[in-house]
Formats: sequence, C-alpha cells, structure tokens
Amino acid sequence: MNIINRVLIPIDFSDNAMNAVKYVLGMAETDKKIKFFLYHVASQISDQEEQKLLDIKTRMFDPDKIDCEIVLEKGNFVEQLIEDQARLKIDLVIMGMAENKNGNQSFTVDLLQGADCPLLIIPAKVEGFKLKNIALTLDEEEFDSSKDLRVFHDIAKWFNAKVHLIKVDKEGKGGAHALKTEDTLDYYLESLEYHYSFPKNEDIEKGILEYVAEKNIDALAIMPRTHAQKSIPSEGRLTKALAKQIEIPLLILD
Repeated sequence: MNIINRVLIPIDFSDNAMNAVKYVLGMAETDKKIKFFLYHVASQISDQEEQKLLDIKTRMFDPDKIDCEIVLEKGNFVEQLIEDQARLKIDLVIMGMAENKNGNQSFTVDLLQGADCPLLIIPAKVEGFKLKNIALTLDEEEFDSSKDLRVFHDIAKWFNAKVHLIKVDKEGKGGAHALKTEDTLDYYLESLEYHYSFPKNEDIEKGILEYVAEKNIDALAIMPRTHAQKSIPSEGRLTKALAKQIEIPLLILD
C-alpha cells in the first residue's frame, strides 16, 4: 500500500509555482493513483483566481489519467496551509521555492518549521522531472519515526532510483563509521539499490552540496528533526541553508 496518496501543490501563479506543477506532472506519469490538490491562499478570494486555478487544472491535468481538485482559502498562507494539510489528510506538499515581496524564501522556511508532513521543494532551476539518483543525508541520531523512511522508500521505489546515503565525515575517519541507524536503514531500504558514502569535509553543508554536484544527484532528502520526540528538536539550520542554495529538489522528511 502506498504511503503517499494525497499531494498538495501550493499555487501563487508565479513562475516558481508553475515550475513545480511541471515537475509534478512528471511524477504523475507513473500512474500511482495519487490525488493532487491545486491549492491557493489569498487575503481576498476572487472569481478570477478561481478561474486561473481551473484553467491550470484543465490545461495541464488530464482528467482521464490524473485525479486533481482545486482548493481556495482565505487567510495567511503558511498558517492556512499548515491547518489544511491535516484537514485534507495530505501526505506530501510539493511547491516551488516560495518568495515573499522582499525576494527571500521566508515562506518556505516558515513551512519547514510548521508543516508536519513531508515537503518537496522544487528550485527555479529544475527543468522537468528526473529521479535516477536520490540522496539521503544522515547524522549520528536514531530516527524518530519510521514513517519518514517509508516515504523516502516509496519515492525511490516508484522511480527505481539509486539511493545514496550520505554522512559527511568531519573528523577524517574514512570509511570506518558506525551508524546507529544502519540496521534500520538496511531493513527499510533492502528492496532498493543503495550504498553508503562518507565524503570528507569539515563543513557539513559544503560537503553535501559538493557530493550532490559530483554524483549528479537528482533529489536530496533530509530529516531535520524539527518535530522530534525521541531526541532534542532541531531548529533546522542545515535544512534552511540547503533550501536557500540547492539547485535540485529538496525533500524534507519531518
């Protein structure tokens, strides 16, 4: 049984949002019986905005192949989305890198802190769907929930992607690493093609980005632990930094 069945796509009619829609259409070609929600929030809702959403749905989502529904809400974007993800039983949010009027990614960063379901961010430079290689960043902590790994497994499995498990080596230990999570990873990923990598770099962020570029990674997944219960919750500093710099889709599992 798929763990991802309902996917929400925030639409603000920007180029970034439409780029995310194009990425989603590539995912939808796999025919996984996913229901998509085109989602728009504004301080005032007009018939014009509703018609724009309907036009996107009609023009881009084949009703015979893709189940798609439009949702319009009035209010604050971040607060409303966080509320509606629970109401609509959303399993995954896919969005372009959202910018506020000052041109920074504060909307996306706020969602990283508030959203309680996986979030897939599509940077502006991504051109269409591609997922041959997907990487998951690791740290020294045990996983807070196996659901995060199941989401990662589902996505990698659907597209037959090769999995790179990355633990940046800050101390120069070479390949001699003992990960607390290795047994759990081996259990949940056993049906996939995967391997561990320990790139050496004193800067974790830099080490990840260099590995992504060198190995032609198509998407990067990270578990920021902002809602951790078994360990101390994280402020998501690394996730925020990666979200601002990365040029491939970033999957936040939290």
